[in-house]
Amino acid sequence: MAPIRVDASHFSPDTRAFLEALAAKAVRYLIVGGEAVNDIDGVTLDEAWPGRGDAVIRTEKVDVDLAFIGLEALVKNKRASGRPFLLRVPRPDKREVEGSIGYRDRRRTTVTSRD
Repeated sequence: MAPIRVDASHFSPDTRAFLEALAAKAVRYLIVGGEAVNDIDGVTLDEAWPGRGDAVIRTEKVDVDLAFIGLEALVKNKRASGRPFLLRVPRPDKREVEGSIGYRDRRRTTVTSRD
């Protein structure tokens, strides 16, 4: 599967420079929670590498390949780090859902005519 293209503006200029430096030195890393790491709790880099998500950003100088931690390794990491609560998916606030595009109120309404 081809890597996903990620808008470089999602990263600060310092982070882009850091990612360029990692790429220039061929450092193998995973992005976990917005940080490039090569040591995480609960799973080794070698174990997590095959399940990674690949992406690429275009910086001012060059295309930089990115490797994001995959879901299976992320779950192992969060459980091992004592932060399994980070795995919970929050339910959206009802007001957010009602205001979103494509929302349709499924409650029945009664239409009465006035003669």
